[in-house]
Amino acid sequence: MYRIIIADDEPLIIRGLKKMMEWGKMDTEVVGEAEDGEQLLNLLDTLEPDIIISDISMPEKTGLDVLKEINKRKLKTKVIFLSGFQEFSYAKEAVTYGAVDYLLKPVSVEELENAINRAKDQIVQEQPEAVWKIEQQNVENVFKEINNFPVKRKKRKFNSIYGETLKEPEAVLSKGKRIKGLDGNEKMGKSLGNAIYLSDSEEEVNKKVMSAVTDPNRIKKDDLGNPDICMVAYYHNLFTNLEEYSTVCKECRAGERGCVACKKQLAKNINEFLKPMREKRAYYEEHPEIVDKILMEGTAKAQKTAKETMKKVKKAMKLDY
Repeated sequence: MYRIIIADDEPLIIRGLKKMMEWGKMDTEVVGEAEDGEQLLNLLDTLEPDIIISDISMPEKTGLDVLKEINKRKLKTKVIFLSGFQEFSYAKEAVTYGAVDYLLKPVSVEELENAINRAKDQIVQEQPEAVWKIEQQNVENVFKEINNFPVKRKKRKFNSIYGETLKEPEAVLSKGKRIKGLDGNEKMGKSLGNAIYLSDSEEEVNKKVMSAVTDPNRIKKDDLGNPDICMVAYYHNLFTNLEEYSTVCKECRAGERGCVACKKQLAKNINEFLKPMREKRAYYEEHPEIVDKILMEGTAKAQKTAKETMKKVKKAMKLDY
């Protein structure tokens, strides 16, 4: 809440001002009262008000004297003057020293409320760090709520709050979006020793494929096999064309295809698939300067896009001051 001190040498006016305004609804509270300028100066240090509503002419020190002292101390306190004197010299001097407004008594609720709102706006504009803290807390609260949402739902939640701002990403997945290990494990990983890497040589691929798990019930070549529980058949489905894959499964079930021959065919298909990648990898290993250039240009492009996106986000969240 914004802290307010009311100062006037007539106690009746102070009481009237306190009763006429709905301070809480304006996010304000009256924290002190003063009946002369000297008393008001003393309250500056103890109460640290955000806004002062003061008579311009008071005993000991005038409201203008207090405003000059506020400027001398470089305080952020805003001053609204009330006066029974409709003299241009008073108003001019008040504005010269930075008063928010100069209102003539008797002041209306609307006039005073408007002046207070102007004072609050000035405070906000002069204290971006304070605003940032408030907005940051608001942002944190929003993201705490949506933190565990899937990406699409996060985007939808953000847009539902702040309007259409973020573009919903669409997943681009291949048939083998998640590939099992050669040993049949649902997870393929380096620590499990069941993975084929894009960097593997032709010999390494041949060796790994030969270790792949097959139908445990098939002991001899002529035994009827079950490709549904065979990892070689599983990989054929990923790296072999549909017609050839159908033949693999058919011959396996009929006991017409041996596991060794099936693995050799799979290794050949995987190596053909990886061949252009190996060639491209070898090229870039011989030209690291091209890799550096790609990374730098990609980073610059990503930073530009990120800045443009964050501008949209900040604007949508009204953080673009």
